[in-house]
Amino acid sequence: YLLGIRRTLHNAWSPDAFPRSAVVAGRGGYTIVSFTVLGDGRVINVRTSRPSGFPSFDAAMRQAVVASAPFAPLPADLGPVLHYWHELVVNNPAVR
Repeated sequence: YLLGIRRTLHNAWSPDAFPRSAVVAGRGGYTIVSFTVLGDGRVINVRTSRPSGFPSFDAAMRQAVVASAPFAPLPADLGPVLHYWHELVVNNPAVR
């Protein structure tokens, strides 16, 4: 189930969401988005837990979560709700 959420989120965002100015400046990005999955798969409390320093990028990552919902209903062994966080790293190919 958790791998499915991760896969869905990675498919929902675009590298184009990362600011072009940061790419040109040789910067990468790292953000963590947290949210709660309800038993029926709906998502609430989407927030940035660790900002990247690029507000537009963080907003795009939150939007990717919202656009991906609802997920499949939670399996019973995960409980009535799932508090989940997702990290996203954008590596700049110009930076080693």
